[in-house]
Parts: sequence; structure tokens; C-alpha cells
Amino acid sequence: MSVEHRLRRAFSTWREPPAFGEPAYRYFPRLVAEEGLPSAHTYARSIGIETQSLYSEEISEKVYQLPLSEDARKSLERWSPRKHGRYYDLAGERFRVRHLSATRRRFCRGCLGESASHRIWWDIVSFGRCPMHGSAIEDSYGDDRPIYWAWPHYGQAPDGESLVSRLPKFDGTGMYEDYLLQRLGCHAGEPRPLLDRFGLYEVIDLCDFFGRFFSNPWTMTVPMGGRYHQAGFDALGGTRNELVARFENWLVENAANALKAGIEHGYGWIRRGGRGVNQLKKSWTTFDHAQKQAFANQARVSNYWKKDKLDFRFITSGTLAEELGIDLRRLGFFLRKEGLMSDDRKFSQEEVEEIRHRISALLSSDEAGAALGCLPKMVANLVRSGHLMGYLGMNSSGLHKVTPESVAALAERIRTLPTTKEPGKRVKLWLYARLKSLTERKCVQMLLTGKLLPAAIDPSRKGFDAVRIKMGELSQTVRTTAGVQEMTFGRAKALLGLRHQTIPALAEAGVLPIVRTRNSRKFLSKASVIAFSERYVEASKYRKELKATNNKVADALDRLGVQRKFVDVDGVRDHIVERQSLFAALNITEVSEDVRERWLEFSKIATEVCPAYLLPQTLTQSEQAIYNSTRLTRFTVAVEEGKVLLRKRFNKSASREWEWFEKHRSQVYATLGFLNLRKKSGKEDVEGRSYLDSRQTMISVANAIAEYHWLLLKNEIR
Repeated sequence: MSVEHRLRRAFSTWREPPAFGEPAYRYFPRLVAEEGLPSAHTYARSIGIETQSLYSEEISEKVYQLPLSEDARKSLERWSPRKHGRYYDLAGERFRVRHLSATRRRFCRGCLGESASHRIWWDIVSFGRCPMHGSAIEDSYGDDRPIYWAWPHYGQAPDGESLVSRLPKFDGTGMYEDYLLQRLGCHAGEPRPLLDRFGLYEVIDLCDFFGRFFSNPWTMTVPMGGRYHQAGFDALGGTRNELVARFENWLVENAANALKAGIEHGYGWIRRGGRGVNQLKKSWTTFDHAQKQAFANQARVSNYWKKDKLDFRFITSGTLAEELGIDLRRLGFFLRKEGLMSDDRKFSQEEVEEIRHRISALLSSDEAGAALGCLPKMVANLVRSGHLMGYLGMNSSGLHKVTPESVAALAERIRTLPTTKEPGKRVKLWLYARLKSLTERKCVQMLLTGKLLPAAIDPSRKGFDAVRIKMGELSQTVRTTAGVQEMTFGRAKALLGLRHQTIPALAEAGVLPIVRTRNSRKFLSKASVIAFSERYVEASKYRKELKATNNKVADALDRLGVQRKFVDVDGVRDHIVERQSLFAALNITEVSEDVRERWLEFSKIATEVCPAYLLPQTLTQSEQAIYNSTRLTRFTVAVEEGKVLLRKRFNKSASREWEWFEKHRSQVYATLGFLNLRKKSGKEDVEGRSYLDSRQTMISVANAIAEYHWLLLKNEIR
């Protein structure tokens, strides 16, 4: 047969007519075999069909062009799937694309023994057993080798192995696969009232969905793997009452998790949404009602199902939560803590009224805050720390509601706190927190744990608002881990501007002596750290003057003849040089005596007013950073025109503080008003500055940056 002739008519012979259930794309390889050729794919290419898919319409069209009888053509068209969007239409039924697969040839050896041709239902992925012979549908031969669609022979494998078996007939009535053949019109069968109303693509999904459910114990996650269509067909192939009975049996077997959890949790994953439920939403009503009826037969469930013609005397915790407008988990926590939870989570009307009364008696965060002399936000902290009994989700505000008993108990506890009765200046607890750069939460914690002792309790005030603290040195009132003459590694690192590996290395070498070890923490000599900062400097701070990038600082120092120190100390990764040597090499002039005195004066004020900031011991002509102890923010200090200049810049590239600044812009402007914050021209950055040119200005600056540190912590920047 010439190539030209093949292009007009694909085959020279078609003696064997298409078999019952054989699609055109499977009839094509059989005709290739009659031509005596070894590969349907190769033959297809030789006649101008370039495809990797057996479902190609070009293959089917070549078959339809043959001068077949009218009956043969109609049979092929009936059993050949046609794709329409996301579906295949086949024999008057519809399938999802994923329901059919022709990648690997599947077969029943018994059917091949009767006729060595393909049946379209073998391409249905969920078709697992032959209802005529009871045998499994296979997709491999030998040592699990697949047969791909291009192999043209149906009775034998590529290695010559026979795929044919003489099997006895089998009664497949009641099989899922038999029902598929019934729906495809292969034979008549008994009616299936729950399934007959749905399209075949819905039936396949329903059987898989409910088969997966009935074959597994209670779980909130979808069971994966396995073939469940037969189990689903067994459940859905009968009447509604039979389905209800199956649901009841499943509930009894899984009673520990199912019957006590309410219906929405009782059936586990099938009522939790997801892809399966969403695809079945058109058919869900029938099966939803059966689930509810089964649950009603086994447990006392919600009376809102009256719309489904179900009558109940009790209300479930789920329904109660819905009526109260409270999240079920929040309500459950409240009921357990208050001793109101019933053993089976069902409640009579009398019990419901008692629950409503107890919830209405709870105090809002505003009411509790007013009774305790604190902000509503503090109430949440007191609940989390166990000082109050409170509950979230009891109203739409999202704030805690607390029991009046716990509020009264805490108010009495504060009223009877022991006091030092020390004379001198006393301030409110909240002012004390601001002046000491502490969060209000920290001060409350210290007060209630005995680490902060009040000087007096004002009887005319309520709760925390009545507490008065004597102002004095920080060390007199707050317990710290480092002594007066000691310094932690973290503060030394921030003060010296060195890397975190360098401080331990210098400590081990004895350059920064360790004066005390407590548990696993070590403390440095504060005097040695200060002396080190006065003598040495990290040269990378002067990259601009050195005209060097980070990785060229060492070369620049060598070029200037400035010797790096401690290079032989293992772990030191910084360019440490003597301050005077570097200044001499760079011709940097020392700051004036007036500048040094002003900086010393400001440092003394800042140590008292805002001890949370780490100030450089000495000023240079270069700008230096001032970090707070949490390193959440930084200011800079420089000498400009013989004056000490303090700057603050909010830079968009510093995403953490910038995002926080955007949310609290008005508060920041009010707190740092002395800086005269302004938006930089042509940029989104905001910058402010102030000269420390008088003692009054220094006090204002110290108070403002202390207030800013407190504001950061109060609004919980992280």
C-alpha cells in the first residue's frame, strides 16, 4: 500500500468489524495489526498524524473515513468519547476528564478470551473489576511492565505472553462496575433511586467520596489513597432509609469521636468543605438530610433542623454557639472553666438560660479596666498571666470579658499590697514606667510578683491607679542581673559597635575581663569596657574617610600604616585600631572641650532619664549610632559647626520600624516633636534633628527619647 494511498485511506483492509464497546481510537491499533505492522504510533505518523495521545480526534477521523457499514460507524461513534471543555461525552453519559485515561492499556483476560478487542469501560479509571468474570482489570504483564497504546495486538503482550484466559461467567449484580455498564446502556438493571437522578460523572465522584468516608474511621482530614468506589456504591445503591441506616452504623462504630462532637464535627472531614464537597454541592442536599436524620436517631442534636422536619428537645453546643454568636471553641472553653459543660454537650432550655445569665454577668475589658485603674489592653495581659479569669470571643469587640469575681479579687489584692512607706517623691505606676523606659506590662508584672514595692496605696483611687512608687535610682527599685560595676556581653557589643563573635573572643583573651559568672551567663568589667571604648575604635565606622568599602578596610589601614589590634585573637572579626592613631592618619581633629563637656552633661542626664539607650562614651567628628537596649530603633549623634546634633531618620528600607511608624505616625510626631520631623524632599523618608545647646534642651531630648522607647514597647513592635 503506497504512502499516497495511505494518506487518502488509512488501511487496506477492515475485514474485522468494530466490536461492542470498542471506540474508534482503540479500533485503529487493531487495524494496524491487520496490516502486519508493529506500532500504531509509528503507523499514525506515516499517514500524517503527529500525536502522542490516543484520544486524538485525527486518529478517530481516519477510522471514520473507511467505507464501513452504517452499523459499524454508529457503534464506533457511540463508544468513542468526545471532549467538550472539562468533560467527555460517551454513550449518552458525561465524564470528567480525570475519569478516563488511555495512557496504559487496561484489560480483562476473560473478556479478551471472548473477543480480542478493547472495551471503552476499561479506560474508566475507577473501573477496577470485570462484572462479567469477577477478575481484576489489569494494566501490566510480566514483571509489572505496562502496555502502551501504540501496541496493536490485544490478545498478546509485546514479549509474546498471552493475555487471554478462559474464565467462567460471573454474576456482577450489585457491583459498582456493573452499574456503570448499566448506565452506559450495555444491559438493563434494577433501579438505584439515589443515583439514577445524577449524571454518571457525579455518580463516580459520589461513590468515591462516600466510599472513602464509610471505609475509614473518624478523622478531620481526607483519607488518601485506596479504591473506595465499591464501598460508596454499596452505601448509595439502595434507598434513602438504607443510607440512613449505614450512617447510623458508622456513628455507633465511631461514637467516641462522632456522637459527642455535634454533627458538623461528628462526621469528620465530609462536612468540612474542600474540593470533594464543593464538586458535590448540587447533589449534597439528599445526602445532607440523610446524615442529619442518622445523627438525630443516635444523639440529641440541634433544634434548628426543624426546617428539615426533624424535632429535638435539646440544643447542641454548636447550635448554642450559633445562637449566642460565639465561636464554638471559645464557648466550649468558657463552659468547661465555669463548670457548665454537660457530659454529652447537649443542653436543656433551663441550662441555656443559666449560660446566658453567666455570660451577661461578665465584665467587658473597659469595665474591668475602670475597676482596676488600667487600660483595657492591660486586661488581656492580666488574663494571659493568670491574674484574671477572662474569655475571648464573648462579644464582637474581640477583647476579653472577665469574671467579676476575679476582678474584685485582684482589686483587693492590689489594695492590700505591702508598702515601704518611704518618704520622698512618689509617682503613679504608669508614670514610673515611662520615666524608667519600661512597659506598663513589665511594671505590672514586677508589682504583682513582688519585684517592685510600692511606697504607698492611695485609698481614693482604684486598682493600679492607686499605686505610688518612690522615684530613685533604677537599681533601688528594679532587680537587674548585672551589678553596678558589671556589664553584659550584649550591652558591651552595642556600646563598642563590634560583632557578636568579637566580645566573647576578647573576654577569653583577657582584654575585657570577666568578673562574674552566674549560671551560664558571664559579666564583664564595666570599667574595662569603657576604657576600651576610649582607647580603641572599629575602623569600619570611618569607611567614608578611609575611602574604602567593607572588604577593603584592612587594605586602607595598611596603606595608611595604621596597625590593627588583636588580629591574633581567635574570633575577632573587626578592624580594631587605636583611636588616636587612626585620627592622626586621617587628619581627623578631636572635638572641642566645649563639645566634650556638653556630651558628658547630656550623658549624665540620659543615664538617669533614659537608661535604655546605649550612648557612645566619646564623640568624634563622624556620626555615631545610639541604639536602645532592644535594638528596635536608633538615633545618631554628630558634631556639626561646633555643636552636638541629635538626629532621627525613619527610613523606608528599614521595613520593621518603618511599617510600625506608618501605623503610629501621629503618636510619633507628638512624642518626638522637639526634632521637628519633616519629609525629605523627593523621598518618603522622614527626618528630624535637634542641637543639644542647653541643659533644658538636653532634659527635653532625654525625656522624649525615653518616651519614644516606651511607645515602641507599648505598641509592641517586634
